[in-house]
Amino acid sequence: MFGADTPLMMDALQIVALTAAISAGGVMLLLRLKTRESRRKAGSRTLSEIENASFGNGNSEPSNLEQRVRVLERIATDRPVDLAEEIEALRSETAPEKSKQVEGTL
Repeated sequence: MFGADTPLMMDALQIVALTAAISAGGVMLLLRLKTRESRRKAGSRTLSEIENASFGNGNSEPSNLEQRVRVLERIATDRPVDLAEEIEALRSETAPEKSKQVEGTL
């Protein structure tokens, strides 16, 4: 099993193992760089699409999404008492309309 050529065979196996390890490391590095690049492109594309949708449309009117964000910001920053009063005011405004609808169905 072990003979005169054993050291040469071990050297060859070591060279093959080292070559495989270096190649695998290079492939992993290339894949990581490509993934990073594609993520960066996807992120910038999404950002530019958002900017075009909100600012590039030439419409001075805020979009539906912007209005929703403003409402959520107001809800988060307003005092709970003021918010509750506004909700009750809205409920009292819509209550006569609902009673008219109910009377019409009877």
